[in-house]
Amino acid sequence: FSLLDEAIKTNPRNTDILEMKGRICMSEKQYREALRIFDEIESITPDRGIPLKINAYVVMKELPKAVEQARRIITLKPNSSYGYMMLASIYESQNDLDKGVEELKKGLSKEKDNLYARLVLGNLYIKKKDYSLASATIAEALRMDPDSAPACFSQGTLLEKTGKKAEAVRMYRKALMKSDNYLPALNNLAYLYTEGYGNKKEGLSMALIAYKLEPYNGGFTDTLGYALLKNGRGEEARKVLEKAAAILPDNPTVNFHLALAYRATGDKARAAATLR
Repeated sequence: FSLLDEAIKTNPRNTDILEMKGRICMSEKQYREALRIFDEIESITPDRGIPLKINAYVVMKELPKAVEQARRIITLKPNSSYGYMMLASIYESQNDLDKGVEELKKGLSKEKDNLYARLVLGNLYIKKKDYSLASATIAEALRMDPDSAPACFSQGTLLEKTGKKAEAVRMYRKALMKSDNYLPALNNLAYLYTEGYGNKKEGLSMALIAYKLEPYNGGFTDTLGYALLKNGRGEEARKVLEKAAAILPDNPTVNFHLALAYRATGDKARAAATLR
């Protein structure tokens, strides 16, 4: 924190530095301090600060406050789909996918050409396992912008979820051709490589790149840990997967990977406890 505090003293309106400190506070579960920082960011750039506050309230399980913040965005931008997307993300975090779809449809009624809102809707359909509607929604997004890395990524996600993993690899590669630093595609491609749909060592290299760029992303941390495990580096995998489990304690996939790491390093008791 000391280095960040010095940087903030030098440039107190630098939102990149403030956000970094706020995210570290979130990872350390210093939620109230994180909210104070996000309030500072909001005073400088509301479009950046409010979403950070929403995420904090969701993590803190203070959902009414998260919803209140999302509705502030709708009030500030009544003709935008952005506030509705934030509402949908809140409901998605609670697995209320129907409510999330409802809010996204409202947003698209305000801003029908918003590509990102359409993709979020498609991804919610994927989570609902309504693959027909997901396919139609993502296809429309690709029609709107065939060069969109997020649209290619969503198509890859749909293919992966429907068991067409080799085709998903091709779409993730296509997304990276459109934007070589599109981290969600890099992460998913790394995971599939680790699973045997590519070179495992290359998968580990890709996972490490994604993790270094977003070290507090639980999904990226999990992929790195799993890639380490699959490359025979059990002790390193265990440490990384313990970090992933601290970020995403209720995620069954992360806990399963951690159990595999405990087994690989000879700790059968903790492996069994983690599996339970």
